[in-house]
Amino acid sequence: MKLFKLELEKVDLKNYLRIALFIPLIVLIFVYFFASVPYFDATTATTDPELLSYNFILLMGFLLNTAAFTFLGATMMGKIVMNAYSEKNVYLTLSYPVSRRKLLFVKLKLVNLFCGVLSMLSFALVISIFLGIEAVIPIVQDQLTLTTYLGQLPFILLSALIVPAISLCSLWIGWKKNSLALLIFSAIILFSLMSNTASLGSGITFYAFTFIYLFLAVIVTLSLISKVDKMEV
Repeated sequence: MKLFKLELEKVDLKNYLRIALFIPLIVLIFVYFFASVPYFDATTATTDPELLSYNFILLMGFLLNTAAFTFLGATMMGKIVMNAYSEKNVYLTLSYPVSRRKLLFVKLKLVNLFCGVLSMLSFALVISIFLGIEAVIPIVQDQLTLTTYLGQLPFILLSALIVPAISLCSLWIGWKKNSLALLIFSAIILFSLMSNTASLGSGITFYAFTFIYLFLAVIVTLSLISKVDKMEV
């Protein structure tokens, strides 16, 4: 815990926090855009009635929120973790009088907690505001029930799992070439693979991707710890 506090003091999270606080606002705007589609195109009600449901609208919000925090997490992994072990900084990083494993784990923990928790809180805030207003001034042509609220709980939890998992997997890929661009591109590809299954309504495949990414994230963490242990300066 002491090492975590020291790392927290060393890393400047202000800019990342500003971006994280801005994300729910953007997501909420897009959620209302999706909710307003029938008012711009009246044929939607007959051609694509599923687009008018709360489930679809909030699913789009979930994907946007998770995507934003995934890319934020990937960027932080590159700036905070990968950069610390780059050729320019590796000597300073490994000169700390602490276990190499612990130091890497603390850095990973910092990024994962920051992005995972804020992603979860962000989507919970979006849901609360949107459904709260819908309960008073509805614009969606769907019935708002208790099931609608409860149905979002798994997605709130999933957001806190998916973001760290994809961020870790993309870190492993970007680390190989010490490339932030490759790291972020990998995060985009990994998230796109999963989000496509969600947008197509394939729930089982979506959850399968989530568990696969979590499993890979564990392997990646062990691989990175082993790599750092073997580093020579």
